[in-house]
Amino acid sequence: MHHERKLHITMNLLIVESPLQLICAYEAISCHPNEPYTLLIRLTGRGENDTQLIKCAQILNIEFKTFKLYTSSVKFHLLMNLPLLFKLAKQKYSYLFIGSYFSSILKIINKMIRAERKFYLDDGAATIRAQQEINLAPEKFVNWFTFFTLKPVAKQEIIQHTFQHLKHNIYLTESDKKYFIGQPVEYMKAISETEYIENIKNICAKQISHLIYIPHRVENPNILKKLNQIENLQMLVLDVPVELYFLLQIKESPAEVYSFYSSALITLACIFQNCKISAIQPYAVHEDLVPVYNFFKTCNITIRNQ
Repeated sequence: MHHERKLHITMNLLIVESPLQLICAYEAISCHPNEPYTLLIRLTGRGENDTQLIKCAQILNIEFKTFKLYTSSVKFHLLMNLPLLFKLAKQKYSYLFIGSYFSSILKIINKMIRAERKFYLDDGAATIRAQQEINLAPEKFVNWFTFFTLKPVAKQEIIQHTFQHLKHNIYLTESDKKYFIGQPVEYMKAISETEYIENIKNICAKQISHLIYIPHRVENPNILKKLNQIENLQMLVLDVPVELYFLLQIKESPAEVYSFYSSALITLACIFQNCKISAIQPYAVHEDLVPVYNFFKTCNITIRNQ
């Protein structure tokens, strides 16, 4: 009987629903090179999210399976995926790596899965907000596989990585190009569309060469049309996460990167330590963003006021 139990605990399971989660899943897989794994990609139907997820997995040469679970059709898709969910519930895993902490659907799936050790993956700055919640209610802790430096509470287990496997054997040239990482302004806290556009105009006005704007994968096309009218702004639409674009496609380290509170600022600061990175801080910072901007300071990210 003991031998049979061992046979059932040989597989690691990873479930992701965003490109950043997938890059972190790649690190988790690489940390256990001799252990078999199943990677499941949840398709959300949001903007270019699913396209980037699949392209990212293909570039990183990760084996994966997809399942469709749109929030807009959650009941229908849950029924459609019942065979998969029963299969996941029946198996027992060594490790479960899952993202995101704030995804209600993944929380449900997480509860169904039996694993000896469970870790949430990073979903950008949301990790910082989640840990802040945990600090206020330590009994509700979760474990993290994260690139953030977090102080554990209670019996919380935190495994920190630095994208060491992603960066391994990659040689980059230095670039003088400057970039702005876009965000979907309609979902942002404490900043209006007008403020967003005006800030980008102000940065462009100070540039000698073009500022290259990289839209978010779910950014509103109407906003992009307005941004396209800004002088000295060059639009660059990617079909992969920005980290993989620099590391694997053009193999260049950017000179400067701007954004408001995009999680890409932190990952890029972690990967490209010689890059000048700036976070624009709104006049009235939403309370949820206070720990995010405070954390930026610990990552050698410059805070610029509007």
